[in-house]
Amino acid sequence: MARVVVLGRSGTGKSWYVGTLLEQVVPNFDHAIHFDLEDEETGLSDADHDPLYKTLYVTKERFDRGINLLRIVHRVGAVRVVPDGLTKAECRELYGRCAAAAMALGKEFERSCFVSCDEGHNVVPNGGDPDERVERMITGGRKHHVECLHISQRPQLLHKTCISQAEKRVYFQIIEENDIKKLQNMTSFDANQLEHLGERRCIVENKNSGESKQVDTNDLTRIRPHHASDDGIVDEALPV
Repeated sequence: MARVVVLGRSGTGKSWYVGTLLEQVVPNFDHAIHFDLEDEETGLSDADHDPLYKTLYVTKERFDRGINLLRIVHRVGAVRVVPDGLTKAECRELYGRCAAAAMALGKEFERSCFVSCDEGHNVVPNGGDPDERVERMITGGRKHHVECLHISQRPQLLHKTCISQAEKRVYFQIIEENDIKKLQNMTSFDANQLEHLGERRCIVENKNSGESKQVDTNDLTRIRPHHASDDGIVDEALPV
């Protein structure tokens, strides 16, 4: 697993699946950073369930003060970075700092690091050039023991570098026409079938071999709880 992207609309099971991947992968690295934009994966830091990450809330004050992520991750091991009250531009800058810290761990200390990013389209958006630190991590991280995973519910809004450079791609149900159109020229299968995938089912694709396999994520288990809910409370009051 060098570069991975997980795509699919909200409520289809992406977060559950990514959690199972992180539980399998993170212990194999010296360090790990999970950029949790919406603070959804609190279960991965749950003190009662063998926490996978320590949580670092980055407030505006802490951000402006110039937080030393390299020192923190080097000392702690695995950190879940959660922006707290930051603007979109500040979140993007913070993720750039995460990427730089991961690369420094590999280049300066020869320590492996796995970086994962939820809501990737918000911090590595389509259009223009991505942050140089993030691009460097995605395109050249592997030779410095840095691997990464980006998650997004809107492929059309995620920078193409995240998708095109990913050797392993995981697709959950996607129904937006523009999203499917963007993927059509990238997938080894007909991307139109993504519209008809059942909930909690995904297609895992190996870009290098051209192989793909459908997976039922209901068959997977997680050690740590997943606190995010797929359905809203208001759903119960609607007729369909």
